[in-house]
Amino acid sequence: MLFPKLKFYSISWSESAEPGTHIVGLCLLIEETVGINIDNGKIEEDFSCGGDYEPFGKLLITNKVVLRDNANAKRIWDAFCDIHHRHWKELPIKKISDTEWHLGIMSYDQDIGGTKTVTRTHYMRVLVEKDSKLVLSWESMMDTSNERKVAMPDRRPES
Repeated sequence: MLFPKLKFYSISWSESAEPGTHIVGLCLLIEETVGINIDNGKIEEDFSCGGDYEPFGKLLITNKVVLRDNANAKRIWDAFCDIHHRHWKELPIKKISDTEWHLGIMSYDQDIGGTKTVTRTHYMRVLVEKDSKLVLSWESMMDTSNERKVAMPDRRPES
């Protein structure tokens, strides 16, 4: 169990207009997950499910979570997906070194300016302490390969 003192609850809210009406300003899918301390019943963690993923890393660090092997990595990734309402559990996990892991690796090609295609790769970069394997950091990353380099024109005045 990653967070033995917490029980998680999620709330989602979304509004829709009745057919044939034109309403502006509806709430479209707000999701929030809270971690409640089972000893005192108080909210200790509050996760917006809209893309701010770094607080999850702080929770891993605070709870002294260990990442030793693929089973640990999968358990951490599944907890992240559940807490943030993401259907990404099947995305790959890769051990990069004794101190670095990439969780939830997702790549896609993106056209840049209609003239070049680059590959974007998103993942969570997790750094662990070399001997204890305690999680030290959790960071959302995006790498780009085949990035286009645009030469700046020479703007020196003519003589």
